[in-house]
Amino acid sequence: MPPFWVLIAMCLLSSVTGKDIGSLWDKGEIEPALVDSRQDRTLCGRRPAITKGRIFGYDTFDGDKNNYNLNKILGGTFATHGEVPWQVNIHVDNKFRCGGVIVNAYWVLTSAECVYPDTSSWRISVTAGDHILYQPDAGQQDLRVQQVKVHESYNRLNKDYNIALLNVARERDGLGIQFNDYVQPVCLPVQGEEPADGTELTISGWGHTAYNTRQMSDVLKKSVLTVYNHRECEDRMYSYTGLTNRMICAGRTGGDVACAGDGGGPATFQVKGVYVLAGILSHGKGCRQPTSPLVVTDVLALRDWIDSTMKTSGSQREAILPSRS
Repeated sequence: MPPFWVLIAMCLLSSVTGKDIGSLWDKGEIEPALVDSRQDRTLCGRRPAITKGRIFGYDTFDGDKNNYNLNKILGGTFATHGEVPWQVNIHVDNKFRCGGVIVNAYWVLTSAECVYPDTSSWRISVTAGDHILYQPDAGQQDLRVQQVKVHESYNRLNKDYNIALLNVARERDGLGIQFNDYVQPVCLPVQGEEPADGTELTISGWGHTAYNTRQMSDVLKKSVLTVYNHRECEDRMYSYTGLTNRMICAGRTGGDVACAGDGGGPATFQVKGVYVLAGILSHGKGCRQPTSPLVVTDVLALRDWIDSTMKTSGSQREAILPSRS
């Protein structure tokens, strides 16, 4: 059912045009600005909390730090609240499982490994705007999931096609994810935006603090990695030969890599001042060998699947992507 204000607009349009606007709503053919003006106004790849100076993080935290797990995560640093507004965390059976990335108001990208084989939507939930786990943060939203779409070619052995889409349920107001200073969509890459060798990628998540521990980071962390070509990656991963054309390899000499629990999170880079999603954190030797590179699912290589899945699995209006300008 459309929100009340949209019903009013439908009646007015029907009287003027003589068309059955209700049927157009069902077909997803209503002008996007009428259906959800937020999506029409929202720009992707922006960080309004940072732009406005609303920065809250542990560089200036004046509370009792002993109440939180503040160990540096494999050499990474802590993000400030709103620094990665497209980052979400995903829970399965009310337990933290992995990260994800906001694409628009109705879809979240993550790794297939994160939700497979637990693909029953009622078991999965998403939290957007989170910064410190297990306590409420400004702008935070807990969201239900109504559909889970895992790539049909996902290979559990070599992690090829390691990507999935979660369709966020509309709430009573007819809306899905509600954007604010701490919750924003990332930009998806277009042709020609494949990150070149040497490009810096920013990764983030709440993953394990070290190998052989179940201790998670309570605070969202971040790190910057450099894209390697496949040949260099295989050499650095000690003769690992499982790379495909749907994977990006990145690492750092200092060993700032992702660990268990970070999977499904974003790997972004900047294009003309906006943040673009290069990939989804997938796999690697990570905590066991911190100097070993990380493999990231290449979003551009799977962009056609993302677009077609959103269009065929939901309404046309839910597949609309935010503009860059």
